Amino acid sequence: IANPNRQFEILGLDNTLDHVFYSSTNFTGFEDIRAIEGWSRPEIGYGIGGYFTGGYKGLYSLGSGSSYGGTVYGVHAHASGSSGTRIGIKASASGGTTNLAAELGPGDVRILDDLSVGTTANTARVLINNENTLYGGNAIATRIQASHNGTQGSYGALITSEGSGSGNVFGIHNTASSTNPNSTVFGIYSYTPVSDGWAMYSAGNTYVSSDLHIGTQADPYDGEYRLILDGKMIAEEVRVQNSLDWPDYVFREDYKLLSLPQLEAYIQKHNHLPNIPSASEVEKEGILLGEMQIKLMEKVEELTLHLIAQQKEIEILKNQLNLLSDEK
Repeated sequence: IANPNRQFEILGLDNTLDHVFYSSTNFTGFEDIRAIEGWSRPEIGYGIGGYFTGGYKGLYSLGSGSSYGGTVYGVHAHASGSSGTRIGIKASASGGTTNLAAELGPGDVRILDDLSVGTTANTARVLINNENTLYGGNAIATRIQASHNGTQGSYGALITSEGSGSGNVFGIHNTASSTNPNSTVFGIYSYTPVSDGWAMYSAGNTYVSSDLHIGTQADPYDGEYRLILDGKMIAEEVRVQNSLDWPDYVFREDYKLLSLPQLEAYIQKHNHLPNIPSASEVEKEGILLGEMQIKLMEKVEELTLHLIAQQKEIEILKNQLNLLSDEK
């Protein structure tokens, strides 16, 4: 070049495919000899060791290890210092139909320290943040999909957590919150489109520290009940632990048992048994299973007393009939 604009400048020939600049070392031995080394640091915080521009690849790097049994690096980047932020590799892509700052593969990816996506924080080994509604109108921080046609299971995410200390161990610890009072907040939302599938499967004990709703999200009882079920329930056995008195008090001498005429008069007036809710009350309020069992047992014991009394009267009448028969 007749008038170069730089201290050292090479212009390639128009009629050859040869490399414009080629550097090679023929050293034989166990040393990391550099074919090219660039150094530029006019001041601390300034200087570019190497700057490349290519119409296809700005920089192409190949680590050829041949039969070497150790680790070979295609690119080995390192940034160091005593303060500030250091980035081993910084890449960006723009202006295309698809812009990927980095594409890795084939081959596995190994990260020996923290990974932060969408945030500069590093409060966890993997921290992903998405504050934008980029995908389907939803702010999705992580989407995991797994599928195969083999005989083994397919897991969207397989998470294992183990601990040997005194603290709690959580396989998944999920927190969801919202500042909008009109939105419904779900800690976990699980769904399966398969009609006979299970949205959630738990192989161990399940602990629910707050309310559990099945078949409904509504709570017309203002948090009075821990379990709200909209639908039918079937169980082999149900145990109701009730602190109310079991109606053995019916058999006490001071219990005021209504006579049968008194009971008949009450039924004719109210159309239901004493101390038993009416049909309209049950329709409006429902029944408490444990309390209703106590009321029903109370009626059973009252009926038992009436039967015993009637049996005694029957025995008296039988004796009187026998006496009349003997006199004849």
